[in-house]
Amino acid sequence: MRITDPEIIKSGESELIDSITADMDWGEIGKVFVEKHHLYIADDVEYKDGDIIVHKDQIAYQLNFDVKVSLSIVLNREGNYLSLLTSLDEDADRSKAGEASVAADRAANEGEASVAADRAANEGEESLSPSEQDESGNDEEPPQEVAPETAAPGEEPTNQASQT
Repeated sequence: MRITDPEIIKSGESELIDSITADMDWGEIGKVFVEKHHLYIADDVEYKDGDIIVHKDQIAYQLNFDVKVSLSIVLNREGNYLSLLTSLDEDADRSKAGEASVAADRAANEGEASVAADRAANEGEESLSPSEQDESGNDEEPPQEVAPETAAPGEEPTNQASQT
């Protein structure tokens, strides 16, 4: 004796599964996947299907997805397996390379600043603004103003700028 339309039940179950799937925390699922499989899940996860099941004497929902993972296989010219790199390994390598690159950039920038400071200290110059550069684009120092000649009564006038 049927008391309801089975399509209504299937439709309700499908809506329930869709609601659960739509509200999943993919950040947490990604963490579980990394811990269990040592792989990252790519962004293009595809939902296949879902069902209501019994798992360890409890009602549960089984959701099936197709996921893509990044995997690199290294082999030699004879076709022999050498190693396998997962997306976790590649990220660790990129992270190490990135840290080395940042350190190299920092050292280069500190070196450039040090060279500029040394040059300014040794030459007694400051960096010139573009308006202070001559028309040829050289960083020549603009002519310095010469102090007016002054003389005490009865003495010969001298240029104060030339006295050091």
